[in-house]
Amino acid sequence: LLDRTGLLAALLPEVAALKGVDQGTRYHVKDAWGHTLDVLAAVRPDLELRLAALLHDIGKPATRSETDTGVHFYGHEAESAGLAGRRLRRLGFANLTTRNVKKLIRHHMYFLTDPTRRQVRRMRARFESDELVIKLAELRHADRLAHRDPEDTDLVPKVRELLATDESTGVRPRSPLTGKDVMDAFGIPPGPEVGRLLRAADEIYFTNPGLDRDSLLTALKGTR
Repeated sequence: LLDRTGLLAALLPEVAALKGVDQGTRYHVKDAWGHTLDVLAAVRPDLELRLAALLHDIGKPATRSETDTGVHFYGHEAESAGLAGRRLRRLGFANLTTRNVKKLIRHHMYFLTDPTRRQVRRMRARFESDELVIKLAELRHADRLAHRDPEDTDLVPKVRELLATDESTGVRPRSPLTGKDVMDAFGIPPGPEVGRLLRAADEIYFTNPGLDRDSLLTALKGTR
C-alpha cells in the first residue's frame, strides 16, 4: 500500500532503494525488493520479526559489488543493521524494539542449515534471550525460503531443541579487564575508544574464557 500510494520513498527510503537492485542469478530470481517482500510474507506476525524481515537487506545497495565470480554484498548485514537502527529511531520505535531488530538483522546470515550446539550457545549468550534466538532462526529460515532454490529446512525446530537441551545459562561472560586496565595499556584518556576496546575484550574473552589479563591485553592490541 505504501508503495502504491507513493509513501514508501518518504517513510522508508532505504526499502524503496531496493527496487531494481540486481542480486545475480546464483541464489536469487528476484531483485532485492521482490526478495524482501517474499521474506516478509514468510515470517509470522511478530513486530520485531516483521521489521527485521522488512529491513534485513537495506544495506545491499551500498555494499553491492560485481566480480568474475558474480554479484556480492560483503558486509551488508552490518550496513543493514546500522541503517535500520537509524530509521526505526526516526520513526519513534521503542529502544528495546530497535535494539532487538538490529541484532536480528546483524546476525541474519549466522545459522547454518544444520545448527550446532556451539552456534546456539553463542547466540544465546550474545542475545541473552532464547526468544530472540528463535526469532533469528525464523528469519534465517524465511530468508532461505526466498532463495532461487528454496530450502525448507527444519532449522527452527532444531534450534528450539538445542536451546531446550543446553545446560548453559545464557549469561554472557565478561572479560576481567577494567577501563583503567585499557587506558593504562594503550595510553588513552576516558572516552568512546575505551568502551570500544572493552567490548572487543568481551568478544575475545567469550571465545577464549581461559585468558588472563595480560593475555587479553595482548590479544586486544591486535584489534587496533
